[in-house]
Amino acid sequence: MRYPKYPSFDSKGANREDNCVWIRLTPKKIDPVLSQSTKTIKGTPIGETFEFLAPMEFSMPLTHSWEPIENIQAVFGQKIAGTANKIQQGTSVFKVGTPLMWNSTTPREFSFVFNLISTAKDPYYDIIYPIDKLMEYSCPSTPNDIIAAKVELPYMFKIESFGQGGRKFLNVETAALTAVQPTYSQPYRKGVPSKADVTLSFKDISPTGKGSIRKINHTGGSTAVGE
Repeated sequence: MRYPKYPSFDSKGANREDNCVWIRLTPKKIDPVLSQSTKTIKGTPIGETFEFLAPMEFSMPLTHSWEPIENIQAVFGQKIAGTANKIQQGTSVFKVGTPLMWNSTTPREFSFVFNLISTAKDPYYDIIYPIDKLMEYSCPSTPNDIIAAKVELPYMFKIESFGQGGRKFLNVETAALTAVQPTYSQPYRKGVPSKADVTLSFKDISPTGKGSIRKINHTGGSTAVGE
């Protein structure tokens, strides 16, 4: 199935889409009941997908927190008995070295700056529509919906890359869209801008571990470590 691409290219475009790498964003409606019962985030695609030309560069930081721990074994032998005593009494002890122990892993974050440009007579569907829809999908229900007991969570997104060869260097199943920041530019046609730079910030909402890091194989596609 073909999805709309941003920006779109015609057959005479200087950049042929076959030679490009694209970032595909697939919104998913979160199922709170199923997610609670399975203890994992579950969602269903809503039937709309956005494909953006990959930016020249972007970052995907992954950070871990390591904290110092007491190494009682490093205390001099003749002080071991006294040290244990002092620990029980809550008094200070003489320590040699401060080894570190893993404490936590920060969820992965992704930030993309997509450049949108339209040569159409009416640039609405190339510029305004995708940005407005992404803003909509990143929001929860409006207050009126809450009063009517129709509370709906923001959608999560699947993020994946694709291009020549079929290889994926990016494949995230459960990402929250945490920020949508568009900057619009002239020329204006039909009352709307024909250019925009939009920054999309995502955070992986699933626990990050060895099994969730994607690795690329040499035949194309993507598999998860541990699968």
